[in-house]
Amino acid sequence: SLRKLIHDKFSFDKMSQLSLAKHWKARSDEEKKTFIDLFGQLLEQTYISKIESYSNEKVIFLKEYVTDKKAQVDTKVITETIEIPIDYRLYQTNNGSWMVYDVIIEGVSLVGNYRSQFDQILQKQSFEKLIEDLKKKIETWLFLANYFKLNIETFWFLEEKWKLNIVSGL
Repeated sequence: SLRKLIHDKFSFDKMSQLSLAKHWKARSDEEKKTFIDLFGQLLEQTYISKIESYSNEKVIFLKEYVTDKKAQVDTKVITETIEIPIDYRLYQTNNGSWMVYDVIIEGVSLVGNYRSQFDQILQKQSFEKLIEDLKKKIETWLFLANYFKLNIETFWFLEEKWKLNIVSGL
């Protein structure tokens, strides 16, 4: 299934560490574990919803760059009306497998975008508040998805474009 593939190929640990950046080291092991779990759920929902929204689109492999233990794979999703560049950044683990640590959609880094948001939040609020906000966002998304059958793009549109602030801070 798509969910299993994401868990097998995406490193939520590395994505979490890179997203918290300078705030990572100050976290306890328990805080890191909690953050990885919540952030992984958020990323999974976002990515799965995006992929599941595509139907009859083509995914074209463009090229790959490999240097030492890092790589980037450039792809393009072609719909009837637009082409969406999606690039995957990967690192090689100690056992030789490759894991995704960032996804760049239309030139915007998923990890970089969250790193900026989390840094702004953590400059003003506690880590505990960030965790609380992540939990609320995931719960709200799951409720809306199940009750109203909203996909995550509609959820983000309502929250971001209409400034509904379904969950404050994120």
